[in-house]
Order: sequence, then C-alpha cells, then structure tokens
Amino acid sequence: MAAVKTVKKRRFDREFLKEAAVYIITAALSVLLVVLILLAAVGTFDDSVETMTAVVSEERAMVAFDAYVMRYEAPVCVEYQGGINYSVSDGDILAVGDKIADMYVGGSASQREQTIKLERRIQLLENSNVPAGQRAGDTSALDSEINSLYSDIYYHIQGGDIGYAIRRRESLLIDMNRREIILRKRFDYSEEIARLEQMKNQTAAQTTVISGFQDVGDGNGTVASPYAGYFYAELDGYENIFSADKISTLTISEFDRMTASDPEDMTYIAGQGYTIGKVMTRYMWYIACRADRSVLMSFRDGYRYTAVFPYSNDVEVPVRLNRIITETDTDNVVLVFSGGELPEDFNFLRRQTVNIVRTSYTGYRVPVSAVRIVDGEQGVFILDGDIVKFRRIDALAQVNGYVVCAEQDPQGDPDYALKLGLYDQVITKGKNLYDGKIIN
Repeated sequence: MAAVKTVKKRRFDREFLKEAAVYIITAALSVLLVVLILLAAVGTFDDSVETMTAVVSEERAMVAFDAYVMRYEAPVCVEYQGGINYSVSDGDILAVGDKIADMYVGGSASQREQTIKLERRIQLLENSNVPAGQRAGDTSALDSEINSLYSDIYYHIQGGDIGYAIRRRESLLIDMNRREIILRKRFDYSEEIARLEQMKNQTAAQTTVISGFQDVGDGNGTVASPYAGYFYAELDGYENIFSADKISTLTISEFDRMTASDPEDMTYIAGQGYTIGKVMTRYMWYIACRADRSVLMSFRDGYRYTAVFPYSNDVEVPVRLNRIITETDTDNVVLVFSGGELPEDFNFLRRQTVNIVRTSYTGYRVPVSAVRIVDGEQGVFILDGDIVKFRRIDALAQVNGYVVCAEQDPQGDPDYALKLGLYDQVITKGKNLYDGKIIN
C-alpha cells in the first residue's frame, strides 16, 4: 500500500513540475513580448536626428598601381676603395667638377672610419657657429624652426620613414647648438673644434687622402662629380635595368623581363672603378605601371594627373601620361607617367605603390545613406530650425561612400531655395522623415 502511494506522489510531482514550467515559460514570453512592443513604440516616436553641415570639399577617385621608378642615372666611380666622407646629401644638385667627397686609403678600416667620424663632427660644429652680427637674445624664429623640424621628423618616423630622420638629424642638432649660442650659454664651438682637429690629425696620420675619379685641383684629394645633376649615394643594382633610356622603345614583354630581373652587383664596374654613388643626369623621371586594359577607360595619353606616393608620406607630384604601351595578344597594358619635380627627401624606392588621381570632384559632400528619392526627385532631408525639409541635389559622383553634389548659385538659380545649399544641416540619421515634420 505504501508503494502505491509513493508512485502516485511521484506522478503528481512530475505533472506539477510540467505545469509550473509551462507557466514560467509562458509568463517569460509574455514579458518579452511586452518589452518588444514598448521598444517598437519608443522607436516609432523617437524624433532624434543626427546632422552634418554641407560644406564644399574635394573628393578624389584614385587608382592604385604597383609602379617602378625609371631614371637617367650615371654611376660615380673611383680607382681605389677606401673610407668616404661625403660632402653632399641625397638630392643635392651638382655641376661638373663639384666636390662629392673626400676618400681615405691606408691604415686600418677602423682608423679610416674614425677619421671620417671626426671630420663630420667638426663640420657639424663649424656649421653650428653663429656669426657675431646675428647674435641676439630672442630665439623665437629659431625655436619655431626647431619645433617644425622636430614635428616633421616625428611625422616621418610614424610613417615608417626612418631614413628621413637620419638625414635630417644633423640639421636639428645644428639648430639646437645655435640656440645655445644665442642664449649666451656658450660663445662658440672653437675649443671643441680645435680638440677634434687634433684628434683627427693623429688618426689621419695613419691614412692617406687620395684623388678620386676627377680632381678639382685644390690639393685636398677630393672626389669631384663627372656629371651635372642630382646626387644619390646608394645604388640598388637596377640602374641599368630600369634605365629611362628604354622608355621610348619599351614593350610589355621587355617590361616583364625587367620586373623579373635580379639586381646587378654595382660595387665595381669594369673599366670605370669602384662606385661611391650616382648622379641623376636629367630632371625628368618616370614611373611605369602594369595594369588591366580596362584602366584605359579612365586615363588618356598626354593628359596630366596627380600622383600620390605613400612611401614618401603621401607627397603629391604632378605627372603626365607619357606613354600607353599595348600589345594585341594580352589584356594588360603598361602606363608610363613622367614627372619633372623632385620633392625634398623624396623616396625613390625602385618598386612602390603609387596612387594616381583619376579625377576629382568639388561640391557638397553627403553620405550615400542620407540620399533619398522623394516624388521622383533625388535629394536629402535637412533640418531647418526644428522642421525637416527636403532639398534636391545634383549628384556629380559617388566616391568613398559619399555623394558629391554640385554647388548651387543663390543668385542665378531661381530654384536655389529648393536645392541643397552651403551650410545646410543635412540629416544623416533619423526615422520616419518627411518634408514638414517637426522635430521636438
């Protein structure tokens, strides 16, 4: 009898638990439904909007290319290998016979290196001295120059261009040294220069200053430039491969061979000697870009464009489309752009990404999501005080997620008041918008 009661109790417990579970789930679903209804109601009556001011801006449509730099480059060679103390920096303009460097042979490599290091320190301190007539207590102009140079170096480092910081560090040191003199913290650097000169003479006694490829005849054993042009110390081995002399006869097949080539060893050139740098003998330089034939819809031979170089901190250079190279058996083309400007500290990395501005548009910029079609008219909603109004737009282009709209003429256009105008507050986010709606 007790066993029967136990079985009935268990059945009762299970049925009770089932009923309780159904009740709890039903109640939870009811609460959730009420919450969803309330949220929908709140959304329906939510009058909050977000706006942006319509201002004139320029939007660019750019095409990215994998580009190769081609220049007219001639190596500068000397008869002997040794320590080199350059007198010029990358990009400096040379005339024929201008001094490029002093060279040292004899002694050990460490002695030659120490001599060159001391010479550079002496030159830096000599450039740091301030002429007596220019001394004054006010350093505001110099401080501004230091701050500008420091910011410039920091900007390039952030962009990954460590080479720029290395090239400009001496300019920053010279300005900071001059500041000490102007603030009368020291008279000049004569004592330091004399001490370094003595150290250099002791070290240099073990080495020999020699004449290089061409002697300017001043008895200092200098290496003089055999060419006029722009000097660069580094050779990458592609000087002959990507020579601008090949531009006029370049074919796609030859371009493919060039891009697949390994760099040449330019340390020594038979019949000329050891290389210590190169001179860009003409101001004109080129970038060659392989692309799909479809790009011809966007570019025209002989037209001028703007090239943006990410490896040089997005510096912009005007270029002209010099050649369009096509072949009948391939869908690829090679575009050759020519440039005549050499920005300061420009990175002539042989292969680099280049963005060519295909076209640009100037007008009011509004997000694509803000554009509406009302009664067959394309436009946007604006907020005029607390009233929503519809304004027509004349879309010029869609670039980077924005629509560029034509500027309006308030004087010559009788429908100006019905169109988007300067400084209108374009609604970029809002619900249930319509012309005449009042925003509380």
